[in-house]
Amino acid sequence: MASSFDPGGLDEDLALDVFAANLRLEHHGALEQAEQLAARLQQLLPHLTHRTDQRRWPFGRPALARLRIKLGGDHFDLLVQNGQVHYRTVHHVSGVDLAHQELRQDEWIRLLLEALAAQSAQVGQSARSLL
Repeated sequence: MASSFDPGGLDEDLALDVFAANLRLEHHGALEQAEQLAARLQQLLPHLTHRTDQRRWPFGRPALARLRIKLGGDHFDLLVQNGQVHYRTVHHVSGVDLAHQELRQDEWIRLLLEALAAQSAQVGQSARSLL
């Protein structure tokens, strides 16, 4: 029985179209997921987050460009650039971003949670020493 996929025929174009459509769906999901994550972080950490939006057409809804979570000298950036979502940790000193590291989303979230826990423990220690 012959395969229905013909590398030299129209099926190749169809396979490429299906592949491109899947990439667009996955990409759209990543943008939507980043937007939801940013909204949740803003809700949970309003004093630690700074959101920058990019405008779409005059009457379009603003879209996320960057969400920065400031935890001392370490910042956590969620960036949307040219339709791609990037998760970075940034070492920030005296108003300058010195170094950044690109991470997968799950690793970025894990490191963010660890940094928040460490900061919470420091605040707890400071409060105990004042009492």
